[in-house]
Amino acid sequence: MTEPLPTLPRHLLLACYEEAARVYPNEACGLLGGVRNSPELSWLRLCENAWNRQNARSVSTPFSVGHRGFRLRFSDVIWLLEQALTDSPPQVLFHSHADCGTALSFEDQHCAQLLAQHGLFLDHLILDITHRNPQSAQRYRQSPDKLSSLCRYDATGHILPNP
Repeated sequence: MTEPLPTLPRHLLLACYEEAARVYPNEACGLLGGVRNSPELSWLRLCENAWNRQNARSVSTPFSVGHRGFRLRFSDVIWLLEQALTDSPPQVLFHSHADCGTALSFEDQHCAQLLAQHGLFLDHLILDITHRNPQSAQRYRQSPDKLSSLCRYDATGHILPNP
């Protein structure tokens, strides 16, 4: 399988896996980007999952909210909007799924739709983390009406062939 442009360098994917393992069982999240029209992504911004912070303040929450989803903090959303206007915009939104694979959830699709409604067509990279160990990642591309699977990566950051 050919990796879609812009390509995701292995060291950036491994850094995403590392962050996901660090915050497990909560979900990690962040943004990847690079110079507009460049063939390769060149930077990673790790973000704080706002649901993790909300859960830490709430003793009445019966489960870890961050384990069930993610939300960028307001400051990260503002940064995303400002950075989108530069020559090195965010191009991929990543987050991890703890113990549940790389399939798109309803919340993932809703997030992508909201971003697209505001003209932000980001790829979505979902990392599967099990017991603090990366399993795989799947990259999706946003079109005006849906997310489509582009490619999968193994736990070592290499692209997998089409099944």
